[in-house]
Amino acid sequence: MKKRAFFINDIQDYWLFNQLVRVGDDIFYNTTNKITSPHRSLSQLEQSGLVFTKFISWREIKQNFTKFLEDYDYFITKECHPFTSLDVPLSTRISPSPVKDKTFSIGWVGESIISHPPGDSRYNIKDKFLYHFIEPQLIPIYKNLGFGKNIIGNSPKYYFLNSLNRKSACQLFGLDHTKKYATILVTKAHEPTLNEDKILDHIIQYCNKNDIEVIFKTKMKYLDFYRDKIKHQYFFPGDNWMFHQTLALMMISHFVIGFSSAAALEAEAVGVPFINFWKTEDHDREYSVDEQDLGFLHENFHRLASKARRNWVYRLAQSENIFNIKASKLYEYSTIRDALHNFLELAHEPIQVQKFDVHPLWNQIY
Repeated sequence: MKKRAFFINDIQDYWLFNQLVRVGDDIFYNTTNKITSPHRSLSQLEQSGLVFTKFISWREIKQNFTKFLEDYDYFITKECHPFTSLDVPLSTRISPSPVKDKTFSIGWVGESIISHPPGDSRYNIKDKFLYHFIEPQLIPIYKNLGFGKNIIGNSPKYYFLNSLNRKSACQLFGLDHTKKYATILVTKAHEPTLNEDKILDHIIQYCNKNDIEVIFKTKMKYLDFYRDKIKHQYFFPGDNWMFHQTLALMMISHFVIGFSSAAALEAEAVGVPFINFWKTEDHDREYSVDEQDLGFLHENFHRLASKARRNWVYRLAQSENIFNIKASKLYEYSTIRDALHNFLELAHEPIQVQKFDVHPLWNQIY
């Protein structure tokens, strides 16, 4: 029987492969000071049905971790942890992984497409994986970085949606599936401007007039950030580790609003209409935001994002189901009001989420 080892550096990493874990698998976990450190949620994981899964503290065996992995046929992890990140010495971060040939790495919406200074190199995944699974929109950027055929445009974090429909997804949140919903996603990296507040107010008024109830979704580390400034009927703090709350909320929402959020790429994958507010990034002073099409972003993303040390993959979402709102005079509320209203009108029915194909490479690990 093939043996599999998983690694979670953060409890949210479990979302990436929750559909891949089987009876008898082992999960190695890190211990950090973050609120999302896996050790804080072990009891929840153990009570969730993973009773036949063994949890092993990486901190306790880290010096012999490579030796431990000799007993496994496959190693599944996020962004090549723990051979990346500041939790290991620089020499480890810049060196090939000793378990490269058994590592199935899953990307976290482009963390490893940003380079950090030589003394940092926290997300250097070069020579550390057999396969790296990412959102398909990121493939051009990885190719520009010199990564080859083993970059796979298919992420297993979406697979859990295959077992859901709108009714069962609503049940996960205790919501009535006969009602209409819109979800708002906030981030501390983007506090809305006055113009964006006007646009957001238009959206809230539209929801009120059309009996669409607003869901305010945040992350645990953000606590109540901006919660008192947006009228909403439901609040979810992102505290369920067993499934990706944002993706499930996309499945039940007529549309989703995000502020400089990588969820815009996820919305493209799910197919939900997404209103995508762009914050002002450092490079916007040099390059007009109105001219930053996909060609520009593909060619310059790594260089500019690495310089700013900030991941702005949300700008790569430019398909028909995305309504982008840039920090530009062309996107003043009075200018885009009618186009925004038309976009909202087209989202009058909840989407039918298509099934996500399980990549055949995963079949070989069982």
